[in-house]
Amino acid sequence: MKWKKFDDVYTHEGKKFSNHVDEVVQLGEHFLDFHSIPQEYFKILCYLAKYHDVGKAYKDWDLGRGIPHSPHSVEYIWEKREFFENSQLALLLVFLVAKHHSSLTKTVSDTLTGLILDQMEPQIEKLEWAELVNIVDTFGFFKLADVCSANNRLDFRFKKPRADDNIVKAIIGEKNLNEKRFTQQKNALVSAPNIAILRAYTGWGKTDVSTLFFEHKDVSRIFYMFPTITAINKFEEKIRRATGNEVSKYFQLYLAEVKEDLDKIRDLFYVRSFTSPYVVTTVDQFLLTFLQVGKYFLKRPMFRNAGMIIDEVHLLSPLMLHLLTFFIRKFQNLYNFKILFMSATLPKGLSSYLSSELGLGSNSILDFSDEYKNKRRIMWEPRSEKIEDVLIDLINSRASKNKKILVVVNTVNKAIKLGQMLENDFKKRYEEDFNIIHARFAYDHRKKKEVWINSMKDLPHILISTQVCEVSLDINYDLLITERASVPALIQRFGRVNRYEKETDDINVYIAEPEFPTSDMHAKRYPYSVGEMKDADRMIQELAGETLKNEKIMLEYLDQEFSEDKLRHEIEDEIRNIDIKAWEDVFRYFFSLVISDEKMKKLVNYREGLTTHIIPHPKCILDEDFKKTVNAFLGKKIENLTYEERMKIMGDLLAISVPVPFWWLRDIKAHEEICGFSVVDLSKEKKVYSEKYGALEQL
Repeated sequence: MKWKKFDDVYTHEGKKFSNHVDEVVQLGEHFLDFHSIPQEYFKILCYLAKYHDVGKAYKDWDLGRGIPHSPHSVEYIWEKREFFENSQLALLLVFLVAKHHSSLTKTVSDTLTGLILDQMEPQIEKLEWAELVNIVDTFGFFKLADVCSANNRLDFRFKKPRADDNIVKAIIGEKNLNEKRFTQQKNALVSAPNIAILRAYTGWGKTDVSTLFFEHKDVSRIFYMFPTITAINKFEEKIRRATGNEVSKYFQLYLAEVKEDLDKIRDLFYVRSFTSPYVVTTVDQFLLTFLQVGKYFLKRPMFRNAGMIIDEVHLLSPLMLHLLTFFIRKFQNLYNFKILFMSATLPKGLSSYLSSELGLGSNSILDFSDEYKNKRRIMWEPRSEKIEDVLIDLINSRASKNKKILVVVNTVNKAIKLGQMLENDFKKRYEEDFNIIHARFAYDHRKKKEVWINSMKDLPHILISTQVCEVSLDINYDLLITERASVPALIQRFGRVNRYEKETDDINVYIAEPEFPTSDMHAKRYPYSVGEMKDADRMIQELAGETLKNEKIMLEYLDQEFSEDKLRHEIEDEIRNIDIKAWEDVFRYFFSLVISDEKMKKLVNYREGLTTHIIPHPKCILDEDFKKTVNAFLGKKIENLTYEERMKIMGDLLAISVPVPFWWLRDIKAHEEICGFSVVDLSKEKKVYSEKYGALEQL
C-alpha cells in the first residue's frame, strides 16, 4: 500500500497526524483573528493545515529517517485530486504545501512541483494585489502555527503592547522623570495622527517617551527601529525593565549576542519572526522583509496593524528612504501602520520629503526644536592645524587636566594613527589613559570597548573615535576635538559634549582641518563631499566662539544645506540602477528574493561605506589569544550537528567576524568558508587585525 492510514501516522515525536492538524487550525485561527485577516482566509489556513504533512503518510516515510515529505504531500494531493474548493487558488495552495519548509523561490526539487509552478504563475497574475498579500500572510501564520504545534507551544498567544503612562514612566526611570516635560510630551504624542514626525532637542527624551504615541492607537505590536546595536541593546534593557519578557530584539549580529544562552537559541524562530508585543530592531530588517528576502512570509504579517518608531531617521541613506516610503505607501491601506519618525537633528528638507511622499498634513509635524534657542552647551574654536597637532597642544596644556576628551576623526586610518601616536610618543596607556573605537572591530572586541567606555564615564581619559560615536554611544565628554565634517555630522558630534547642561561660557570644542584624500579613488571613499565640507566651513567660521548665541542657529544652517530638492537629487542618483517596477513584475508580492549579503548591503545601508563581515585568518592576526580562537574554527564541519549546536557556532563566528570594506577584498581570495563566512588572510594586501586597533590598512 502506497499510503498509510492517517491514524497510524505520527507527524512529530508523540503527536498523531490528526492532533497536529487540529492544533495548527486552533492556533492559526487565533493568529488570523488577532491580525484582523478576513474570515474567508481561515479556509485557506485549514486547507494548509490538513494537507501540508500528508506526505508523512507515504509508505517509506518515517520519523527520524530524514526523508523529505513535502514532495510526497504534493504527490498525494495530485493523485487524490484533493484540491482547494476555489479553482483559482488550487495550484497556488499546492505550491505553498510544497514550499512550507523553505523560502517561496522558484527553485523546486521535483518535476511535479515544477509543473504546478508553471501552471500557477499565470493564475497569480490574475489575483488582486491585496488578495495575494492576504494569502501569503495567511501562509505565514499557518507556518507559525505549524512550528508552535511541532514544539508543543500550544499556549502561544499574541498579546498587544501596553503604551500607558505607567509603562512609559518605567522606561524613563524614576530618577530621570520630569513631570512637567512628561505632560508636554504626552499631550503632543497622544494626540498626533497615525503617521507623524518628531523633531526634538537633544535631552528632550524622545526615545524613552516615544511609546506614548501609541496609547490610543490600538496596535498589534510596536517596532522600535534604531541605527546601531548599542542603541538597540540599551533600549531593549529599558523596555524589559518595564514589561518583563514581552520584548525581543533582533538584528544582523543577534546570534553573537545570545550564543551562550541555549534558551534564546531555541527561541530564535520566534524572535526572528517578530512575535513579541515589543520588538527592538533596525530599519534594514523592515526593508529586507518587504523586499521579500528569504522566509519573508514569517515576518511581514507581523507588521499588520503595527506601530513603528523610526529613530534617527536622518541617518538613512537616500535609497533606504526611497524604499521605506515606497513600501509604507504601498501597504498603508491594508496594513494600517502607525509610524513616528524621530530625530534630534531632522533637516526640514527631510521632513518635507516624508510629508510629501506620505501625504502628511501640518498636524503631523511635532517640532520641539525651539528649545535649542535656550541652549548653548558648546562653543568652538576653529583651528587651521591638523587634528594631531591640536591634540598635542591640548595634552600639553592645563586645559586638559582631569578632563574627559573625545577626539573624532573622519576615517579609520586617522583614528588608528592618533591612537598609535598617544601610545608611542606620549606613553599613554591603552585601556587606562585612552581607547579607540571605530567600525572595523570584531563584535566581541567592540563590546569590550563599549564596556570600558561606560566604566570611564566619571574618570579622565581620551577616547578616539570615528563617526560611530555620533549615534551609537551614549556618552558625555568635557572637551571635543573633531575634524571638520558635514554640518549634520558636526551637530551630532557636538551632542556628545556637555549634554546635560544648558550653557557654557568657555571653549569646549576645537575643530581641526581634515586630511583630504590625495587621489580621486580615495576621494570617492571619503565620507563627505567637497561641497559638504565647504558648507561646514562657512558655519564654523561664522559661528565661532561667542558668535554662536544659541544652538537653534546651527539647525538653520542644517536646513539651508539639506533642502528637499537636494535630497530628491541624491535619491534619483542612488536609485538609477534600482527598478522597483521590475522587482514587482518578477516577485509579484509572492516569490522570495534570494540574494547575497553583499548585494543586499548595497540596498540597505546607513550613511557609511559598504562593508562585509569576514573571519580574519590567523596569519593576519596580531593577538595570540585571538589567533587561537580563530584557529579552533578552521576546517570545522557542522553537517552532523544539532540545530542548537549549529546556531551556537554561527553565533561564535558572528562574534569574531570583522566588518571590512568591500574594496579590501578585491584581490584577495578566501582561504576557506565556514557557515557562509569567508576566512580571509588580509596580510596578503598588507593589512592586519588587532584587538587594540582593529583592522589596519597598513602594517
